[in-house]
Amino acid sequence: MSKPCVQNQVKLGLSAFLGVSKKKKKQPQPRTVLITGASSGIGKELALKYAKQGTVVIITGRNADRLNEVAQLVKAKGADDVIAKLVDVANEAEMEKFMLEMDAKFKLDLVVANAGVSSGIIGNVTIGPSTYYLLFF
Repeated sequence: MSKPCVQNQVKLGLSAFLGVSKKKKKQPQPRTVLITGASSGIGKELALKYAKQGTVVIITGRNADRLNEVAQLVKAKGADDVIAKLVDVANEAEMEKFMLEMDAKFKLDLVVANAGVSSGIIGNVTIGPSTYYLLFF
């Protein structure tokens, strides 16, 4: 009878210590996803990742042509429904209204606040809540 390799024992011990199991727990997939800044870049790729049968993908962006192109790609990948809307995330009231409407209609499972504004702030500038909202939502 052969002994298990010490290296394998270390790996198993480390896995147990870190709480890692060999069996991965399957994460529940969101059925309704809202992604801001989805007309390009990371937002577009996330929209395409979540596009599958049984999913509603809601996307916002600033460029109507690119947003509609992403919406067509998402639909082609099998999403049950795609809502594409130009929403100014810098307008807090408009964004809040849109999110509440979508949540009432679809029950949002996941919101990805991907849109951002590159304002070129440099130097010693005091940043308030409204600026954080612009930069991170």
